[in-house]
Amino acid sequence: MRLSFAETVSAALLPAEAYLTWSASPEGNAGRLATWGVLGVSLYAASAIAWLGWQRRRASESPARQAGLHVGQCLMLSLSTGLAVTVGAPAVAADESQFKAWLLLPLAIDFVLIGALIGKVPPNIFVGLRTPWARRSRLAWDHANRLAGKLLLITGVAGLACVLCGRSAAAIVLLGTGGVMSAVAGACRSFRVWRTDPDRVA
Repeated sequence: MRLSFAETVSAALLPAEAYLTWSASPEGNAGRLATWGVLGVSLYAASAIAWLGWQRRRASESPARQAGLHVGQCLMLSLSTGLAVTVGAPAVAADESQFKAWLLLPLAIDFVLIGALIGKVPPNIFVGLRTPWARRSRLAWDHANRLAGKLLLITGVAGLACVLCGRSAAAIVLLGTGGVMSAVAGACRSFRVWRTDPDRVA
């Protein structure tokens, strides 16, 4: 799938569109922070998708790298769509339990998608676990992102089960703890692999 510039901008700006459509008029510092936060994530996603697309065109002689960069584009689109659903939660939720479910469901699904696909994304400046050691060693990058991906996948599946069973509090703790532990474990793995990689950059 090739994304045109217009499609990239439209898809990546879904959170901003949802926020401006469904949210009440922002008031005070909290409202301004939410507005800039959503707009910032949207612009980040648009920039990432456009940059990854540019890198795909430059990698015409490496089909494997092209495929990995395409996976990165799809991950950014899924994150952007998930944030749009989360932003629109107050408009579609009938009660507090549905509100929590609409907030957590896209997050859990994103964890599953990231966990399943992040290990296939080649080194880049937008998508992946970008530790100093992973940036200096392709082997460290692969090992770190595969480990973090496995942990995120397990966390996402467990969080999704909690959300579907109505255990919103457990899902919040599980997703938050699992996300942090995945990042820490991946960072530690990247350092250990970097130390033993003969092709590393010092």
